[in-house]
Amino acid sequence: MSISPLVQRIFSPSGFIFFLLFSFVLYGSLFPMLSWATFSDDDAHIMRIAAEYGWFDVYFQPEIYQQLSVAHYTPVELTIYKFLLSVCGLQPACFLIFQLACFAGISALAAQLCLTITKSPVKAFGVMLFIFSNSAILTLASRFYTTHYLVGGLFALSSFIILLSPRSRNNILFALLTGVAVLLSLLAKEVYIVSAGLICIFSLQQRNRAVFVSSALAVLIYMAMRVGVIGFSSEGRSGNGYLIEVFRLDFSQWAGFAGWYGANKTLILLFALFACIVNVRKFVPNLVVALWFAAPSLAAPHSIVSPEMHGDRVFFAFDCALVLAAMFAIPSKKAAASFFSKNLQPFGVMLFSLFLALGVLFLQSFQARALQEKVINSSDYKVTTSLLKLLESSAEPLTAYVPLSYQLGELMSVYRLMSQNELYITQNCIQVTSYPLSGRVALFDDSGSHITMENLQSRCGTMALSPQILQPVAFRSGRLSWNFSVPGNYVAGVLFVDRALAVPLTVFSERLVRPKPGERYQLFAYRDGVWWFSEIKPVLVNQQ
Repeated sequence: MSISPLVQRIFSPSGFIFFLLFSFVLYGSLFPMLSWATFSDDDAHIMRIAAEYGWFDVYFQPEIYQQLSVAHYTPVELTIYKFLLSVCGLQPACFLIFQLACFAGISALAAQLCLTITKSPVKAFGVMLFIFSNSAILTLASRFYTTHYLVGGLFALSSFIILLSPRSRNNILFALLTGVAVLLSLLAKEVYIVSAGLICIFSLQQRNRAVFVSSALAVLIYMAMRVGVIGFSSEGRSGNGYLIEVFRLDFSQWAGFAGWYGANKTLILLFALFACIVNVRKFVPNLVVALWFAAPSLAAPHSIVSPEMHGDRVFFAFDCALVLAAMFAIPSKKAAASFFSKNLQPFGVMLFSLFLALGVLFLQSFQARALQEKVINSSDYKVTTSLLKLLESSAEPLTAYVPLSYQLGELMSVYRLMSQNELYITQNCIQVTSYPLSGRVALFDDSGSHITMENLQSRCGTMALSPQILQPVAFRSGRLSWNFSVPGNYVAGVLFVDRALAVPLTVFSERLVRPKPGERYQLFAYRDGVWWFSEIKPVLVNQQ
């Protein structure tokens, strides 16, 4: 069977560049809609660890990596953040551009994979358009801490394309490249264990022993690194087994998730339904394979409970797999394929697809506007954008009093590590109002608005309090916990002073992160503008 000139061109290296350019046009158009995006609490935490330690320390030293997570092993994210901080510093726009570039790469690789399997450039462009129609890409792009899901997707797609290359059969170089891609996808995010398993299965079907050995070895290397750094555990964040947490989900939570998914992936679901109707025999097996990419969500029940916060990244691999599964099932029409190959040159197809993309882009603009209004009105966003502007305008020392709910206090450590200038962030109003401060002072209320020192003093009375300490703040066996009580009807909790993070809970126990060496805390309580803070103490680590 002869291959059309169009297919020949897109199969070539310049053809992939053509897909990539078209994808950059699509996702570059989102930049003006998301240019307001800034750092989140997770970003501040990741940046602090990335800036504080070396490039490879986080891959092998448990006491360092566990400061990121004691449940998930995803060190590639720290490498990405260290690179971005080295290149552009505390510039949110740079992080956003990186996110959109990753999306463009995923789009182009998915199109190339579709073309490799179907030999249809029309279907390849369809894949790019349907992936772009997923409105969850807006939250994924604007939440920089999701970058490891995107980078992992890039490596996972690359491994499939390398495997399907005609030159990969028992070729040592191609086998090595596949293994490296599989390993990097897993180091980015463990959900891509699904793609690693599929690579092993497909390589066995093709009797490609070199790729199978390379991919299986990559999985073993990853598991050895994972167990060596965070150990082995089947517990979720609460300390219960993953399946136990899944079984605790009720019907209303599943229904809420289904509603969210349908509202955000409407075109993808309609296309999948169409593919099922026109070719159910081929679509159902494809769907079974795609559903494996949804299986890791069982280890992340929080994505079902709060899909608007977590579902975008947890189900992104499944979204892409579903698009490909549906596209593979659509019968190819020889007449239509002949028409496109004879009458449309690559740039003609690109312009035609761009015209169709305008409709999707119009829908994305509404979603982006709604997301912007939701985010920019939060106090965290107001305080962070104000602090970044103040830091950019002058190198003079800056002290910032922030709301108790503010979550990005670790920006002060990031700024010090990067600039050697002083930034101090605190929620301790007694400290701010009672001691002389050098340099500039920025004070914020609970809404994130600027207030004066006189205003703060009027809402910062002091009181004496004697709490009952049942368990001090400690980190044992991967679990951060404490237990204390205060007399009276007060809001009370723990303030981690080195990261300006307040947790307004008197009882706490979760598998989150390992405290950094020398981590300090103080207890606090308040009611009606009257505050109490304990003396500062170190967190107990691995104390029995």
